[in-house]
Order: sequence, then structure tokens, then C-alpha cells
Amino acid sequence: MKKVARELLGVLVSAIMLLQFPIYALAETYHIEDGDIYVHATDSEQKVEQGGQEFVDNNPVITNEANAASDNHVSITADAGSTAHVTISNVSIASSVAAIQTYGDGSVEIKLVGDNHVTSGDTYAGIEKDNNGSLTISSDSGNAYLEATGGRRGAGIGGHDGQDVDDIIITGGNIIADGGQYAAGIGGGYGGDGTNIKISGGKVTAYGGEQAAAIGGGSQGEGAYITIEGNATVTATGGSEAAAIGGGRTEAGTNIKISGGEVTATGGELAAAIGGGHDGAGTNITISGGEVNATGGQLGSGIGSGGGNSGTATGITISGGTVTAVGGKYFPGIGGMQCTDDVIISGSATVNAAGGAGDDRHGAGAAIGTASDGSSPGTIVNGTEKLNSSGLYDTGRINIYPAGTTIAQMSTTQPTTTYIGTIDPNAVIPPNPSGQIDKVTVNDNNNNAGEPNNNVTGDTAPVDEAHAFVASTDAKLQEHINKILALINSGKIAEANALIANGILLDTGRWYTFNKDTCALIEKASQLGIKVTLHYEYDHTKYSTTIPAKTTINPVSLCDAKGFVGFMNFYKYYGGFVRSN
Repeated sequence: MKKVARELLGVLVSAIMLLQFPIYALAETYHIEDGDIYVHATDSEQKVEQGGQEFVDNNPVITNEANAASDNHVSITADAGSTAHVTISNVSIASSVAAIQTYGDGSVEIKLVGDNHVTSGDTYAGIEKDNNGSLTISSDSGNAYLEATGGRRGAGIGGHDGQDVDDIIITGGNIIADGGQYAAGIGGGYGGDGTNIKISGGKVTAYGGEQAAAIGGGSQGEGAYITIEGNATVTATGGSEAAAIGGGRTEAGTNIKISGGEVTATGGELAAAIGGGHDGAGTNITISGGEVNATGGQLGSGIGSGGGNSGTATGITISGGTVTAVGGKYFPGIGGMQCTDDVIISGSATVNAAGGAGDDRHGAGAAIGTASDGSSPGTIVNGTEKLNSSGLYDTGRINIYPAGTTIAQMSTTQPTTTYIGTIDPNAVIPPNPSGQIDKVTVNDNNNNAGEPNNNVTGDTAPVDEAHAFVASTDAKLQEHINKILALINSGKIAEANALIANGILLDTGRWYTFNKDTCALIEKASQLGIKVTLHYEYDHTKYSTTIPAKTTINPVSLCDAKGFVGFMNFYKYYGGFVRSN
């Protein structure tokens, strides 16, 4: 009896120990029907808890045993400096709270296998990001599927009601993200910003809820620092009054970068496809590669600002890829209600653009530029006044289509205007000889700065008079700048804007060198919104180069150690073309 008692006692002690301490490496697959699942990653290990039992498991697989959706949920916590790793495989959750929720100061990676569906309750996101580090969704197979649906005011992937969210990364999988009412497909909940969102792979389809972006901000939330790259395929449809990629209702879409993949974006009513929601600005939008198709909402730009009188577009740069953009009614394909900067198209980019149609109340929108200003019906307003194509390679094209042309119609419609680049990207740019000032011949047609063609003029100058010419140029640049500032200070804004829009032409017969003083004046003119164009000749070839308004490459920064910069270095950094006359 004593032996049996001792054996029974040993079994009892072992059972108690199993209840008190983690079970190591006894489980890899967890069925969501068996209860809520809690994953906790520390700097030393990762534990999984379910049904009162705890296991150490660095890569748990969560799945369904039955076909029906479970009402349980998954909670994932990552401590600072750690990353939690979880795989969901053929999982189906329909929870009254967040189906999958993340916590902690660390990062979380969710890997997809098979066919997965998660739906959350009222105010929660489908996959709710509450951790401070990044949330990455990945897949080793392009066939792995995830549909994430937020509850009312909750994002498909991102924030709950009222929550800003950032640092969402998608690298693979076939993903559909449905935002709940007023919440983004991927990004902020109702009233929340969506920032630092990167999609670098997989197939992603995102739908914004009412007034919310597909990718970016919820209703009244900004969408910022959104990146699409690699081989990602992205289809984004904004909710009413919200961009497809960018801002929710009343908010901006800013610092949006597309460098690869295929992007199809359709803005909600009154919003841009890529950029701002209704009354929201579209700023710092950069496209350097990939294939982009952007269709603005009924009143919204293809790329730029949303509808409304306060929507502005600034800092739109396209340097590669194929970009097709059409505006909604009255609105530009690329630009905004107010397009305050040039749209800079350069490199090997191919751009197809059409403004929205006009009607008996307003004129049509520009293909590239500003929305209709209410001029005579059916006319294109300011069709190309905001286009800077001086840096376009000879392989680049800009096709301007009639207002009202849809993307589908472009294949059977002839463009009204085509701009063809002239820069050979393989051309050798002559070096800048430090301090050299060559003989200068300046076009003298008796027009001074500020007159209709704004030529800054001077006399034919041999080399010993070149310094005098530079001084004269400086004086006339300063005179032109002072005139504009005086008009602004006296409230004559329309007259000042007219001078700014005309720009300044420096027309010389030969290549030569500017010093820092001249460069500083050109820089000052640029920051006022004045384009400064150089016409010159080098090695029997005539060139034209434009330093654009609001340039981010300041002329002074191009000067060498001795304080000089040659015209061909301007050509190198700002682009240009070979003139025929």
C-alpha cells in the first residue's frame, strides 16, 4: 500500500506542476474554437495561452477545426525590443470585439496561410493595431488569402474608433481590407490618421468606409507617408468624400510615394484618387516607377487635391513609370482646385492626363494644372501652365487628352497634345571649370525685367566685361523681385501673380558661369514662385534649362568651392532640352 500511495502521490505532484508551470513545445497548432488565444513575446521567449494553459511557442499556428466562424478572438502582445510571430491558417473569426488585436511596444508579424476571414464588432478594426512597433502582414505563398472587415468606425486593418495608426507593412498575400463606416480600409479609424503605411508585395484590395480613404485616413483623418513599391498590386477605392490613397473627408494626403507595382485608385465623390479628401490638399506626391491609374471622384483630381474651395495641390513629381490620371467634373487629371507649384514630369515617365468635363455652369478641368475657374463652358482652363517637363528624357512622353476622356477611352482617342522629351540620359555633361567666365552674348531686345517677356538683357560682352554683365544681371533680377514684393505689399495680388506667372528669361549667346550672388537671387525668385529660364549655347549647340518655382535643388548649393557654377551644371541638375532656334 505504501508503494501504491507513493506512486499516486508522484502522479498528483506531477499534475500540480503541469498546472503551475508552462508546458514546453507540446503544441504548435491552436484551434480558435477552443477559446480566446493570447500570444506574448518577450526579449527571451514567446508564450501562448489558451483555456488556462500556457505554452512556450515561438511560431504558433492558429486555425479553425470546424467550418463555422468562431466568436473568440486573438490577442498578440510584443514587449519593447521584441517581435511576436503568429501564423493564421484557414482561420475564420466573427467576434463582437477585435478579431485580432495587437499590443505592446514591440512589433508583430502575422503570416498568412490558406483562406482566412476576420470580422470585428462595433468600433473595432478587423485586425486592430494597438502596438507601438510595426505590424507586418506577410505570406510565403501568393495564394494565401485574408479578408479583414472592420466594425462600424473600425478600419479593416488598422485603427479602432477615434484611433490614429501608423507603421503598417504588407509584404505578401492576397488581401481584402474593408473599412467600417467612417473608417479606412487600411489606416485610421473614424477621426484617425493613417501614416507610415508601406505595401511592397502581394495583391491588396482596399475599400474605405463612408468618408474614409481606402488606404490612409479615416473620416477627418490625414493619410501621410504612404509607400507602394516592389511588385505589389494595389486596388483602392475611397469612400464618399475620401481619397482612394490619402486623406479622409476634409483632410490631406501627403508624402505619398509610388516606385513600383500596379496601382489602380478611384477616389470617392468630391475627392482625389491619390491625394486629398473633400476640401483636403494633395501634397508631396512622388511617382518614380510602376503603372498607376488614377480616377478622381465626381469632383476631385486624379492626382492632387480633393473637391472644395480649399483643396490645394503642391509638390507633385513624376519621374518614371506609366501614369494615367483623369479628373472628375471640372477637376484636373493632375493638380487641384489651386495648383500652387509646377507639376514636374521628368526622366523616362509616360504620362496620360485628361481633365474632367465642363457643363453649362463651369468650364472643364485642366489635364495638368487647376480646376475650372468658371470660364465659358467646355473650355480647358489653364491646360498646361503648371507643367514643367524640362527634365523629360527622349524616351518620355506626356499625352494630353480632351477633357472628359476616361481611362478606358484613351486607347481609342487621339491626344490633343503630346510632349516628347529631348534629354539623352546617356549624354556626357561637360564639367564645370572652376571660376571660368566665357565670352557672353546676351539677347538685347530692349525689354527689361518686368516687361511682358521678362528678358533680363545686356550688351555683347568680351571676357573682360563678363563681370560687368553679371552685375547688370544681378541688378535686374533684384529689380524684378522688388517690383513683385512691392505689388504684394500694396495688395495688388493679381498684378503680382501675373508677373510671377510670366517668369524670367536669361537669354545669352554663349555658355558661361554664374557666381553665388546671382545664384542667390535666382533662388530668391524661385521661392517667390518665379520660374527662371536660361537660353544659352555650348559647343555649337543651343540649350534651354529652367530652374522651377519652389525648387528643392537650390542654385547656391550647386556652386563649387570658389563660388561658381556653369550653365551645363544647371542642365545636369534641372534638365532641359536642345533648342532649334
